[in-house]
Amino acid sequence: MSAAKRAIDPIAVAARKLGYVARSALKLVELDDKFRLLRSKSRILDLGCAPGAWIQACCARGEKHTEVLGLDLQEVELSGMRYIDEARVRTLVRDAHEATLNELGGAHSFDLILSDMMANTSGIASVDAAASLHLAECAVDVAMSRGGGEGALRLRGDLVVKILEGDGSVEALVAACKPRFAKLNWFKPKATRSESKEIYLVARGRTS
Repeated sequence: MSAAKRAIDPIAVAARKLGYVARSALKLVELDDKFRLLRSKSRILDLGCAPGAWIQACCARGEKHTEVLGLDLQEVELSGMRYIDEARVRTLVRDAHEATLNELGGAHSFDLILSDMMANTSGIASVDAAASLHLAECAVDVAMSRGGGEGALRLRGDLVVKILEGDGSVEALVAACKPRFAKLNWFKPKATRSESKEIYLVARGRTS
């Protein structure tokens, strides 16, 4: 999207007025309004956290004691951002495929894992859907299987994963999550651009 289009994008304008560094924060706000994801959570892991907008939303809408760990390939400077409480937030520069449970804090250490990870798009729908599924499956692995089948998500914890619809990506992600969660929901926030194929899987209540 060009700078001119971003300037008149009403969602981006609304996000800036609220002090968020990116429009994506309003997607998490909608997800939280719908599913009450951020309440009563002690620890939250944000995969693909740059530029920090979802961490802002976690701090703004979560509990005062909630700790947030953000992970991304690039360094994220949170100092001075609105809503950020640096005493309970830290970031890790790491590839989610390579991050170990020890680096993340150990098995079963998070009540909520969020993944807004997305690869650069090529414009070829099947290629982009496959790339997004690869990242979505990485998020599921971090949550459920990393470290010999333990994973970083606690029992009864929740997982939110972004994916691009197409070429069986949605069905594959459901197959990976359905046996391990009490309830699955699909949600496309209104803050998502109308032309985008992205959608979020909200998997609640890890059962095993």
